[in-house]
Amino acid sequence: MRFDLWQFFQTTQGSIILGVLIGAASIAIGVMLSRFLLLAGLRRTHRANRSRETRMLAMRVVLAMDDLVGGCHSAAIDAPEFNPSDSGDFVLHTDDPRLVLPKDVDWSLLPPDLAEDILWMPNRLRNILDGLESLDVSAPEFDDFFLHRQADLSKLGLRAMDIIDRLCAEYGIEAPERPLYYDPRATFEEGVALAVDFTDRRRKSQKNATTPGRSNVTPLFGNGGVEPKTVKPSDKDPIA
Repeated sequence: MRFDLWQFFQTTQGSIILGVLIGAASIAIGVMLSRFLLLAGLRRTHRANRSRETRMLAMRVVLAMDDLVGGCHSAAIDAPEFNPSDSGDFVLHTDDPRLVLPKDVDWSLLPPDLAEDILWMPNRLRNILDGLESLDVSAPEFDDFFLHRQADLSKLGLRAMDIIDRLCAEYGIEAPERPLYYDPRATFEEGVALAVDFTDRRRKSQKNATTPGRSNVTPLFGNGGVEPKTVKPSDKDPIA
């Protein structure tokens, strides 16, 4: 059969049919190859566009987080100014930090854990501000308002800086440029350390105050500096 078919293709009619088959196969292969190349090009274009969109989203988040870092830093170093005529009256020199994340963006462009950490940031800031609002800010202790404001906003500032560092590292973004004398991370770390140290010292003080035999309360009626009298035992036998 193979020999007969080969002889058939050697005839004029067979040569025509063979040419048609080869031409049809060439056209089919060309169409398939062109479609493959077109799809490959579209995929490359899609990946390139998605990469650009992801990098642009990361850049916008870095800018938003850097604004938050600046606001947290200003609040962390903000010392209250008290009214000399009213110890319970004070003013702060900086407003509360703000965070405005990009809107109408595809957060799925970022890794899920990173996107979730970013999206939680406005809520974390709101909770800190709500917590400070709930304190009884009255003299003389002010319910540790200033300590909480410095420590909590410092922690949030550190978190924002960590997000910035990760975005810059993963997407090749230049880190925010800051003057040498402006080091928010050092300020934040110092604010957190001061709060921890203050809390430890207070806990030790409270522990000492509750230790039996010790008291940090001055008695209402002292002995006026007079040594207490001791009763000497009698030489006489009390039974006799």
